Amino acid sequence: MPSTLNVNGIGSISFQVAPYFTGTTGTYLLDIKIQRTSTYGINEKEDNLLQLFPNPASGILYIRLENNHFTSIPWVIMNNFGQTVLTGVLNGGDEKIDISILPSGIYVFSCSFSDRHVNKKFIHDN
Repeated sequence: MPSTLNVNGIGSISFQVAPYFTGTTGTYLLDIKIQRTSTYGINEKEDNLLQLFPNPASGILYIRLENNHFTSIPWVIMNNFGQTVLTGVLNGGDEKIDISILPSGIYVFSCSFSDRHVNKKFIHDN
């Protein structure tokens, strides 16, 4: 009896009741497969399309786009709970973002280009 549970903001949990159970009620032994649909993880693939520095940052975070032909690229900074804490637009070249209002912690800078989505982790250290 396969089934899937969708968990808002986290992903889905697939499970299947063991085939040797023939009843309709009672205690079930479940084989559970958990799949995260997060867009970032511990083993992030390195993407040189943009660079964030310094890391850790204190007050100002600098962004360097590898290709100056990109303009008007919306970005967000999310905290470790996935909540958006800052937003803006990249206009090409080197830019800086004032992060002095953020508390110390780990954040994710996220933006989408025409052919891919980029997430970069950084540490803000007041």
